[in-house]
Amino acid sequence: MTVATQFEPKLITLTLIARIRRHRIFTHPIFAHWAHQAPDSPSLGAMFHQIQKFCASTRPGLAFPDGLAALGLQKQRSLLEEIVESEGGHGPELATMAGFLVNRSAPDGTRPIDTSTTESIERQLKGYSDMLLGALPGYDRVSGLTVQARQAIAVLERRGERDRDSTIKNLGTALALEIVSNQHLIPGEKAAIVDSGNYGASLDLPENALPSGALGRVRRRTAA
Repeated sequence: MTVATQFEPKLITLTLIARIRRHRIFTHPIFAHWAHQAPDSPSLGAMFHQIQKFCASTRPGLAFPDGLAALGLQKQRSLLEEIVESEGGHGPELATMAGFLVNRSAPDGTRPIDTSTTESIERQLKGYSDMLLGALPGYDRVSGLTVQARQAIAVLERRGERDRDSTIKNLGTALALEIVSNQHLIPGEKAAIVDSGNYGASLDLPENALPSGALGRVRRRTAA
């Protein structure tokens, strides 16, 4: 193996990471805007419906681990399986966080979201989405998803394929997800939700307290 061949995979990875960090999704100022001007309850609920649906599509490994194994990428397969396992249960946590924040952003201390069950929260978030986004071209009333959200989810559904080309593309997508999530999304959520002071949320409360329990995902990822 030549020196050039030995360092080629590392160079490719570094190049991909640099491209990800230059992408609009990594540099988008949504969290700065969110921290500066907290959205009203309906807007926050509609946004979280889109977020909930997309995040749900990122959790299943589907045929991706088998595709990695077929390429001899056992280390990558094990890492992916660890990520998939660690994401288990995040759906209800994210729903709880969304319900908590929507209620905190409501005027006069009202609680428009019934947070008693995950299903109740998700149904009400979709209601906000239908109300505010339903007139957009291509909006799907059944799923409550915009065209852009469905396109993003379709990329993750490619994990159902295990052929070489799909697996290589899935590997790049997984890298992008981890970079964006850990270096932009999670710090951005903390800045907008906790550091801004807009919601009275704290990561220092006991784990079983509602704000902290709802924000457990943010606390774990920022502490990692």
